[in-house]
Amino acid sequence: MNIKNTVIYVVVLATFLSSCGKSVDIEGDVFLVKGDGTPQPSAAAEVILVAAESLESVLIDSYISTVAEEMLKHEQAFKQLCSASSITTLDKISGLEKKFSDAQTSGIQNQTTDQDGTCTTLQENFLKSEEASAGYKLRVKELIENEESKIKAAKSEISKLQSKLKEKIYIRTKELYEDFSRDISITMSGFTLKIVNNSGYNITLNQDMCLQYKNVLGQDVGHSDGGDYGSLSTCARDGGQKDYPDYIGSGTIIKKSRIEGVGRSDQYGFNFGRYLESGASRTISGSTKYTYGQNYRDFYFCEMGSYSPSEKLKMSKQFGDDQKNWPKNLHLPDPTKGYKVKKVAAKDRFRLCISRSSKNISAQIIDDIKNITLMSASSVEKDIKSGSKVNKTELSKIVAEKLAKKAQEKKITKIFFDRGVYKYHGRVKVFAETLRKNGMDF
Repeated sequence: MNIKNTVIYVVVLATFLSSCGKSVDIEGDVFLVKGDGTPQPSAAAEVILVAAESLESVLIDSYISTVAEEMLKHEQAFKQLCSASSITTLDKISGLEKKFSDAQTSGIQNQTTDQDGTCTTLQENFLKSEEASAGYKLRVKELIENEESKIKAAKSEISKLQSKLKEKIYIRTKELYEDFSRDISITMSGFTLKIVNNSGYNITLNQDMCLQYKNVLGQDVGHSDGGDYGSLSTCARDGGQKDYPDYIGSGTIIKKSRIEGVGRSDQYGFNFGRYLESGASRTISGSTKYTYGQNYRDFYFCEMGSYSPSEKLKMSKQFGDDQKNWPKNLHLPDPTKGYKVKKVAAKDRFRLCISRSSKNISAQIIDDIKNITLMSASSVEKDIKSGSKVNKTELSKIVAEKLAKKAQEKKITKIFFDRGVYKYHGRVKVFAETLRKNGMDF
């Protein structure tokens, strides 16, 4: 009997014996049969024979058995967990039911919950409260709008009162200035000015005084010292050494310090400052011609080298064609024409001069120091004239806005508003208010 048959026999025998349920001891060597059928001794020291049809069936049965055992273990653990969880859940439900019941009881007692445990009444009350709140909000809104309307009307009335007050202040200031002017006497003897305070008050000036004299033709004549007031220019283009044929006068400035005099103190040493006391007078010297290097003169009158054609025409009409009869001192003031007290331009602001006709309005911003026009705006300009048709009031606003924009581009915000002979109302007032709204300060 060969080895292969022996192995098969042993397996069969083992299967048979196992089926009998009896333990059998078997002795011998163990061999492994390779795939090609050749036997090879095995290193196993002990061999256990199991009744099975094949090795695969043995492995499958072992796996199933293991899985079954593990499932049994997990099933027991799951049952324990489920039991504990059920108890806990029931406890929680019971607690929540008690809290809900207590809440219902409390709500019924507090009249926030209906007797049946629902919140229908509460919801209805909430809706009613919401509607009432909406109505209250509407009433409050109406009250606020009414108050805002009252405030707006009050502001408008305040603005009107302020305008009236400013106008009254201006009128009163003008009246006081006229009273002051009447009580101040200014005379010229030769080229010396004499200022007399005939008022009952001591006079203190807030700025220098400028006098504008006229010649026989009604033209402006006179200058101030080029050293102190170079802005008013000198008589010559080259520093005073040559006559200026097309000369136009700019007024004669008298420094306030010359009018007010020196400071005064009482017997105890308290300083009263400078002033022109009541009944006192001051004399200020001038000159017939500016002399180069003599800047101590307060005022002077520039000589004219020639007459312009228009001046010759005026002279002929007034004094005849014979030039021998013409006055030789056209550069000097005519006593019969008198003088006019002018405002001296401040250093920190320019003058805005306004002019209007029955249809149009215009304005200029002028540097009175340099005697030049810096900018202007007018309703007759093409861009304004070609625009949509508006009334005269709206036209004043448009011109004011344009001028304010030009001024701000040049960083000019402070001005003097010179309304001339026009009253502060109507288009002039609208013009001024529009300037203020657009950043102009005056």
